[in-house]
Amino acid sequence: MGSTNMDEESPPLQVEPTLAAVAHAFLRKGRTADASLLASAVVQIERTGYDNWDGGTTVWELGLQIPYPDYLALEEERRAEIEKFIDQAIAPFLPETGHWVNAKIRPTRFEDPDWRENVENRVEVPAITTNESGAEYETENYAFVSYQTADKHVAGRIQCLLAEVGISSFLAHEDIEVSAVWRDKILEEIGRANLFISLLSASYFKSPWCLQEAGIAAFRNLTSIHLSIDGNIPKGFSSNVQSAKIDAGTVSIVDLLPGIVSANFDLGIRIIVNIIGGSKSFRSAESNFRLILPYIARMDDTQLKLLLEKSAANGQVYHADKCVSKYIPPILKSHGHLLDESTRQVLVEVCEQYK
Repeated sequence: MGSTNMDEESPPLQVEPTLAAVAHAFLRKGRTADASLLASAVVQIERTGYDNWDGGTTVWELGLQIPYPDYLALEEERRAEIEKFIDQAIAPFLPETGHWVNAKIRPTRFEDPDWRENVENRVEVPAITTNESGAEYETENYAFVSYQTADKHVAGRIQCLLAEVGISSFLAHEDIEVSAVWRDKILEEIGRANLFISLLSASYFKSPWCLQEAGIAAFRNLTSIHLSIDGNIPKGFSSNVQSAKIDAGTVSIVDLLPGIVSANFDLGIRIIVNIIGGSKSFRSAESNFRLILPYIARMDDTQLKLLLEKSAANGQVYHADKCVSKYIPPILKSHGHLLDESTRQVLVEVCEQYK
């Protein structure tokens, strides 16, 4: 291919479709934890070198930035094995000659301006993770996902969804090492969790282990999200918590939001605000904005200011009929003064047009 156009050369693969293929390769091997790790990564591909030998080969690095705690939890040998698996999985998508792509797992940035004091006092600071939309979340939450083995594909999807918004999670059948005493491990992980997610089905209630996990969660008074795959509802000590019926093939973060908001209001609001900010159509903007309406009265100035800013940055939101005529105006009236003048003016002018 020569080296004359090297500076203008485009990557040899489409990143998102390729990562989707890699994720499914992980899932096919039953490696849902690694698929979740991939889904939580901030990904970029950049050229790192060029070799003139045998017609020329451009060298690329597929950088996978993951939350710093997750990076520390991976031993060097384990990281190398995951990188090798990714290299092999993406090979069929590359041109036959001229390109070489290496996956590299790296940690996301870690901020602790008071690290000297915190180290002295042995205080751990939550790391920052960034999802594919660029939204940042603190990784201070931990979920225990309770499920029957037959539903592990749904549990894997739940783990990926949680990872995308900075929530680490534990899946017993995937995350327990063979050498671990698994009963003790389950008790340990439920003890760590502040969020309990159960995937209810007929098979769930036939599993004594699932029932015991649910009982322990109820005893600990954990914030619980019960997702019903086939219409079954919570029983026993969990029966006072309403379940949500889900389609196993289309479960989304929206199904998890009520529980996340209950467990961590600030995190839940940031997730919803970023969903609104990422709206792709007028109808989706209206639907997404309705997610936050039940919480408006509880939101503080910072949260409402961010909501207005995200709305002003997306024309699909501020030109959506109900958003601009019904949802945004009262918030703009009460909190518009917190915005910079240019942002406020965008919303003021469009609200005037839709009166």
